[in-house]
Amino acid sequence: MKNKSGEMELALPQMPMLSVLNVDSIREKQRNDGHFDCFGRASSGYCDQYGCAYRPECLDVSQVLEG
Repeated sequence: MKNKSGEMELALPQMPMLSVLNVDSIREKQRNDGHFDCFGRASSGYCDQYGCAYRPECLDVSQVLEG
């Protein structure tokens, strides 16, 4: 993508910084809730943990962390 000056820019995906900084604490909460501690590891875009409160955000973050 080019900016107004015609220079190439790297387009980074939109992601809340909080998600990246707290991956370990989210994984700990997943374990405490009885789920796998897999936050950010769904690089294929697939997750069968439908009852997990972090699933929607996890799928987005996974594309950045594992992609």
